[in-house]
Amino acid sequence: MTEKRWLYFALGVTTVISIGAVTNQLLPAAPASGLALSGQGVHFPDGTVQVTAAPRDPRLGFYVTSDLNTFDGAEALGACTAGYHMAQVWEILDPSSLRYSSEVPGAFAGEDGPIPAWVGGWVRTGAAPNASPNLGPNCHSYSTNADLLHGTLVYLERNWSIEASAAAGHNGWLGPWFAQEWTCENSLRVWCVEDYPGAGV
Repeated sequence: MTEKRWLYFALGVTTVISIGAVTNQLLPAAPASGLALSGQGVHFPDGTVQVTAAPRDPRLGFYVTSDLNTFDGAEALGACTAGYHMAQVWEILDPSSLRYSSEVPGAFAGEDGPIPAWVGGWVRTGAAPNASPNLGPNCHSYSTNADLLHGTLVYLERNWSIEASAAAGHNGWLGPWFAQEWTCENSLRVWCVEDYPGAGV
């Protein structure tokens, strides 16, 4: 069967539809009046229908691993599913610009909506390996589970009345997040964020 390709303009978007064997040849555009759109897709004059994909949410996805998926400081970098990597805190600092990936197997789900509150997980800090307290400790860039070294855990605080001045030890506010230090031998959840072009993961 001879391949047919139609260029058409719908909703301000130029789309290429292919039927038959795939080649690199582009045939002249058919009149737009010969096409129709519906909930099923694009209808062509010959009666065929090309199913159109639903628009993808442009926001990067993020999630925290569940109670059944916990990792010590040496395991955290490998905790995330394919297409995601262990998040640096700056990648997830503003959750309102992200999409919580509750569909990912092993993601922790919240009780009042998809994003869980007060559920902490390891996070990368961007600090130097073995950073000292209050300077983003990170289990030697998350390469060790030594009990004398520390990493950083963050969670979205659900107690809105808490004051940063009441935080004890090396804990504190970081935007909507609350940060704590934990020794690297602890098995904790891990925050993951979706890969993007050019990401240094």
